[in-house]
Amino acid sequence: MMFTSMTVLLAAALASRAAETPSSIDTFCLPLAKYTERKQSIPQILADLSNPEADKVARWRSLKNKADLDRHAKEDNAYTQAFVWTQAGGTAVIMYFTSPSGDWAEYDNYCYRADGSLARSVSPLNTFNAYSEEDDQLVVSRIRTRHSRPMARSSVSRS
Repeated sequence: MMFTSMTVLLAAALASRAAETPSSIDTFCLPLAKYTERKQSIPQILADLSNPEADKVARWRSLKNKADLDRHAKEDNAYTQAFVWTQAGGTAVIMYFTSPSGDWAEYDNYCYRADGSLARSVSPLNTFNAYSEEDDQLVVSRIRTRHSRPMARSSVSRS
């Protein structure tokens, strides 16, 4: 009897999670995204301090605070950075990527469920490597949003 009850509970939980929609995933991720914007919420800060032109292996380091990151960005090669916020119910991760030339930047925003599965990723890519006779400072942006179904190998994308 106990095995049957557990099986029914597990099946119900999986069915409800499989029914998640992009809208319900956004509803879950919105409070985490807002949490990352609050000044009093302090993330864990990580950076890859390797030289992309010389090093073959990433050198990830945990940094003390934003001032420590800024110092490493000036002294080292902090072209890839990660900011991690954990809150009851989920985790938000913002990744920042750029190049030594600085002509592009990508921010990937990840929202993870409490079980560690990816719920959503939002990836804006901004490039300054565009040409316009009217505007020599033209920025081209592309935003890709992916909603991931729990415990599945498929996702829904929107660009």
